[in-house]
Amino acid sequence: MKKIMFFLAIMLSCYGCKKDVSFISSSSLIGEWSWISTCGGIAGICYTPKSTNQRINLVFTADSMYKSFINDTLKSSGNFQVYKSITPDTKDTSTILQYGSIGELFLIIRDTLYFTYNNLCFDCFSSNYKRIK
Repeated sequence: MKKIMFFLAIMLSCYGCKKDVSFISSSSLIGEWSWISTCGGIAGICYTPKSTNQRINLVFTADSMYKSFINDTLKSSGNFQVYKSITPDTKDTSTILQYGSIGELFLIIRDTLYFTYNNLCFDCFSSNYKRIK
């Protein structure tokens, strides 16, 4: 009888759980993006195309493919997904871009794409990209 009650309790708790990940449209991400800067860390370091002598472009296509170029050389490509995730501790909703083994929080305001590599640390790095028209 204890096993049945335990099993029933688990089933009821799972039934009441809310799914914390939902895939969403990525249409605002589609296009080509040019790297502006990456800043962060304890020292507040900033890297730019000028300081690194690198041009980084990201391309996202409507068929959920991405390509990453450094100085016009293809460095990586593959599939990507965009989804909303609810953080268990704060219950905040974040938009995540998952490509390859990388998952980044992102936000698009006008023609600028903002990446934050981890929303749980204060000294993490963030990158900005401008949409190429």
